[in-house]
Amino acid sequence: MRFNALTVALAIASLASWAGAQTASDSFNYTAGTGALANQNGGTGWSSNWGGGGNTVTSPGLTFSKGGHTLVSSGNMATTVGGDNGNFRQLPSTVSTGTEWVSLLTKLDSGTGGTGYAGFSLFNGGSENLFIGQPFNNPNWGIDQSTGLQATTVPVDGTTHLLVAEIDYGAGTAGNDRVRLYIDPTPGLSAPDVAPAVDVSTTRSASFNQVRIQAGSNASPVDFDEVRLDTSFAGVTPASVPEPATLGLFALAAAGLLARKRSA
Repeated sequence: MRFNALTVALAIASLASWAGAQTASDSFNYTAGTGALANQNGGTGWSSNWGGGGNTVTSPGLTFSKGGHTLVSSGNMATTVGGDNGNFRQLPSTVSTGTEWVSLLTKLDSGTGGTGYAGFSLFNGGSENLFIGQPFNNPNWGIDQSTGLQATTVPVDGTTHLLVAEIDYGAGTAGNDRVRLYIDPTPGLSAPDVAPAVDVSTTRSASFNQVRIQAGSNASPVDFDEVRLDTSFAGVTPASVPEPATLGLFALAAAGLLARKRSA
């Protein structure tokens, strides 16, 4: 078999874009009211069950729609109980190259945002490298690396929000990684249709091989649902939209009504 230089170059580029990438998801399709999230093992792409303890499975799950696009969702949701009780889940390998997207639905379950923290964290080797959610003592959604937070003007409240983080490894300055946080983009598109609410270079690597859901002692209960990891925005925001055939029927019906109006 013969290979030319272009073929080899394309193969190398393909491997480079794949290296370190992870695809995983969890819709928390577990029975509500049976207690802890710990030991649950649904979803796809993970190499372990949910470990740790404290957080619970509650019903119903969260949903999100925008611009006629509804994020694909199913099952129930995870709700934090505070007290620094965290649930961890492992990935097959470490994400540290290329571009990785992380998305989740979240909302305040009850009460007020409090002075604690509640969020979804990316861990590597036992170290928290990136936090996505309500940073400590801040009333708004944002990201944090423990050495300095970046929060938005979008409040932590009873409204369901779609948080999408884009991590470009090697594309930043200080930590050599760049993180952009999008809040409530329209799902089902090829790219976000909103500007990033946060766009920063990390203070250290944002690599990860484990995730965590946790809330602090002073945090009100916060819900998390439809956690997704992928290498594209479309991969973490699958959406149901009107079928093309249905749209065609709508168009024909509209044309028929217009013709009748003109002949009247």
